[in-house]
Amino acid sequence: MGGDAPEWHFAKFTGGEIQPVPEITKAVNRILIDKADNKWLATRQGLIKYDGTTFVTWNTGNSDLPDNDIRDIKQDASGNLWLACGRYLVRFDGRNEFAVYQIPPPAQENKERDPVSSKPLPENNEISTILCLEFDDRGNIWFGTESSGLFKFTQVQESFRQVLNSPTSIQAVSGKKANSDLFVCGAGSELSVDFLLNDAAKISLSVFDMQGREVVSFIKQSQLSAGQYSYSIKQAKGIYLVEYIADGNASVKKVVVQ
Repeated sequence: MGGDAPEWHFAKFTGGEIQPVPEITKAVNRILIDKADNKWLATRQGLIKYDGTTFVTWNTGNSDLPDNDIRDIKQDASGNLWLACGRYLVRFDGRNEFAVYQIPPPAQENKERDPVSSKPLPENNEISTILCLEFDDRGNIWFGTESSGLFKFTQVQESFRQVLNSPTSIQAVSGKKANSDLFVCGAGSELSVDFLLNDAAKISLSVFDMQGREVVSFIKQSQLSAGQYSYSIKQAKGIYLVEYIADGNASVKKVVVQ
């Protein structure tokens, strides 16, 4: 387990007791276990590998990591690790080679414009912290940020695309189909559901409570054109299941409304 509790940041739960690991001194944001049973920890003190006996740490002091605050970690089909590292997307071969990708600022034509002069309004061009990562079935990486919305990274071209009109703060990204990317966000008393279609598809989108009762049906087997879609509903605190079906391919995402 990873966390940011005062008494421990990384611990093993045996079923009977929690055994803290004192070597980890800062918050553990994510844990990934590879095929060799190594534990890769995305922490606020860098990237840490734990083989059950020995800890190895990569940080800004001993590697090319651009930031020590790593919020998420995923592994691709080739065995490379991908890190949400501050404002950077980072690929790591698991040994010593890092590739750092800096997200470019939004294009001028995408910025909000002054209604009188039609010039782009001044703003902070820095992309905010990356919080979460997900791969689709074509090898693209989708990631959500703290206040800059949703992005897509295409590995072949090494190019970024910002998804316009997405929620600004995205805590989790889920969805494997390249044509049915879905993310949900619970904030305050509102449950928001957003998805992106690269091609036209028949869509169903519903929200259920944990007892399986339908709370709302946003879409019922409707043919939608390619584009970005957003739905939201005021909802009481609790845990809900968002069921999303695109051309018969179903996915379910759990979301907490606080």
